[in-house]
Amino acid sequence: LGSESCQVHELQGFIDSLPPTRRLILNGDVLENTEFRLTKQHWRVLSQLRKLADQLELVWVRGNHDYDAESVAHLIGAVFVPEYSFQSGKREVLCVHGDAWDRFLTDHPIITCIADWFYLRMQRWSRRLANRAKRSSKTFLRCVDRVRTEAMEYGKAKQADVIVCGHTHFAEACEATDLRCLYYNTGCWTDHHFHYLSIEDGTFHLSEATLVPLVGDTAAVYT
Repeated sequence: LGSESCQVHELQGFIDSLPPTRRLILNGDVLENTEFRLTKQHWRVLSQLRKLADQLELVWVRGNHDYDAESVAHLIGAVFVPEYSFQSGKREVLCVHGDAWDRFLTDHPIITCIADWFYLRMQRWSRRLANRAKRSSKTFLRCVDRVRTEAMEYGKAKQADVIVCGHTHFAEACEATDLRCLYYNTGCWTDHHFHYLSIEDGTFHLSEATLVPLVGDTAAVYT
């Protein structure tokens, strides 16, 4: 939220069509930054989340963009934490944003800002082209590999069965691994594809949110 590339209308529809659940985890970078300028539509998303917090457990895992957003999290009724663990079935699940393992971000902050600027401009022209350019970048792919590998090592050290990250904007499910800890990444909601991870009784489903317009209505359903 607060980013020009936020798929805010799709996000509103997704939240409105959420099936009954006990817990919703926002795995970091909910805000572009805390000096945001939100549109009315972005404020509506925060309002939707605030209403959800009365019905379920709302958890906001701190990301690198919203590291100091604790006051906003409290405003919408979310628990604001650096990482979050819970049990599903017989599995211990650990949720963490993943930026701690992105050393390019910390070692080259100026280059990162410049690259983000160019990527945003490319997204304005074509989200699909911007996504293709990003996924062909060796630097980006090395970051994805590093976050995945180190996250699984971290999860194993924390005795978790599954670790769930964000940050890389690269949705994936890594279930075939020699490490005991499995890895999922939930992608992002700023590209032309957006994903979510559902967890029930130790079973995991990484799904792409698909918009299904209702005939004769302005509402939408996501599957």
